[in-house]
Amino acid sequence: MTDEGKGKKARVAVVGCGGWSQGWHLPNLSNRDDAQIVALVDKSDVPGVGGCVPTLCVPMDQLCAKYNAKRYRTVEELLADDDDLKLDGVLVAVPHAYHSTVGGAVLKAGKHLLMEKPMSGT
Repeated sequence: MTDEGKGKKARVAVVGCGGWSQGWHLPNLSNRDDAQIVALVDKSDVPGVGGCVPTLCVPMDQLCAKYNAKRYRTVEELLADDDDLKLDGVLVAVPHAYHSTVGGAVLKAGKHLLMEKPMSGT
């Protein structure tokens, strides 16, 4: 085992900023010594309002300020800006119907992907 990368924080983007992200993923990522949230992606200005835990959700401007992260509306915008972001990985927390499309774009861009099941509906 080598010391390569020791002390380096993984630069992570989160795609889908609804209740699961705001209540679980973002707080946990932000508490890790080995990760840095650099970007948040959601098409909605107020994500998670129609979801399962809307009381946890704040607007994207507040969320980006809280985590000192750059805001994007689509995964395509995020990946196009990777020269600036230098992403190590992407956590995808979008509705299941979009897992395959969003996850596929992340993998095609050569980024590490964390996504809860399912990868696709069929």
